[in-house]
Amino acid sequence: MQSFNHFALKVCCAACHRATLWLGLALATAGLASCDQEVRNVNLPRIERQLAIYSFISPQDTTLSAWVYETSPLLGPSTRSIMLVPNAMVVLADDTRQLVLPPVRENNAPQPTVYRAAATGLPIVAGRTYRLRVSVPDGRTAEAQCTVPTEAPEFQFRLDTSQFRINANPEGRVVINWQSLSGGTGYYRIAGLFWGEMQIPPNWPFGNGQFSSPVFWNTRSDLFATPTDGGAGRALATEGSFRSNQSFGLGARLLQLDLGLLHVDEPYYRYHQTLGQNINSAGNPFAEPSLVYTNVRGGLGVFGAFNRRRISLRLF
Repeated sequence: MQSFNHFALKVCCAACHRATLWLGLALATAGLASCDQEVRNVNLPRIERQLAIYSFISPQDTTLSAWVYETSPLLGPSTRSIMLVPNAMVVLADDTRQLVLPPVRENNAPQPTVYRAAATGLPIVAGRTYRLRVSVPDGRTAEAQCTVPTEAPEFQFRLDTSQFRINANPEGRVVINWQSLSGGTGYYRIAGLFWGEMQIPPNWPFGNGQFSSPVFWNTRSDLFATPTDGGAGRALATEGSFRSNQSFGLGARLLQLDLGLLHVDEPYYRYHQTLGQNINSAGNPFAEPSLVYTNVRGGLGVFGAFNRRRISLRLF
């Protein structure tokens, strides 16, 4: 009987708990209903649009380019279209000279798509610091600076012929090894691109049959950072695979493989690292917020530099 009374007491307590819970929910719902009213004439904080800059420079580039946009406010009207600010003054300079990057229309675009000038007007030299300044007619300005890294280290690569196939969907595997530079933190990025061609019917209206596609690296990222130890360089290695997609058509064959090792500065590294984190967390409600790195004063964006070493391998 004692056990039955204990069970009955538990049932009674559970019932009381449920009644209390439902009563609490009812009261909360009633409270919310009483708060349901239209609010008018609210003074929202005014948020100014900011200039957003995107530019990277390298001693290997033949042109110097910069893209200037405006941010879209969180409160107020917004648009999904991203248009270049057409009337900006963009100046790139070192300690002794400066170069104005004029607006350029690409592919017969109705308005400018990039600010660009020949690199002969301001040679990019390793170890030198450059400043980028952007101003618009309404008085807003944004600026940033970066220092060009030293020459990228030499690297070796090995094409795994056991994984290399030539057929309607050719594919292969490549391994890259290099020694990081000594003395301080080193930031690196690897890049790979292969070129090919496919058989096309006569009078094919979509190009000449040539195509290109990136190498997909097996590591989680194509960015590498070595810790600051001031000692000898560290051995680094990674491998990647490449293949021509079936959408390229039957009869596709690989012609050339381009591999590159970039010695990048910290702004370049941190921007691409945080950008990747931001993209990977998109749509995940449990992901922590990830802000994209910026080194622009008076605005947003990035101005960075890299030094590239490249090897081209003719496959056929």
